[in-house]
Amino acid sequence: MRPSFSPDGKQIAFTSNRDGNFEVYLMNADGSSLRRVTNHPERDDYPMWHPDGKRLVMVSEREGRHDLYLVSVD
Repeated sequence: MRPSFSPDGKQIAFTSNRDGNFEVYLMNADGSSLRRVTNHPERDDYPMWHPDGKRLVMVSEREGRHDLYLVSVD
């Protein structure tokens, strides 16, 4: 859900509950090299690329409230 293309168009960040919890994932634009970016018991959602292409801003329900988090894609 909610795909977001990287600034260079080579990667897609998206949300999925494929592991039973909503987490942020990355894959190449051609669908290869899938990997999970987040791993937290609370919902991680709405990934958006930072203009530098090395980080994502996302919303998480950690600590009982919605907050913005900045995570590295490395």
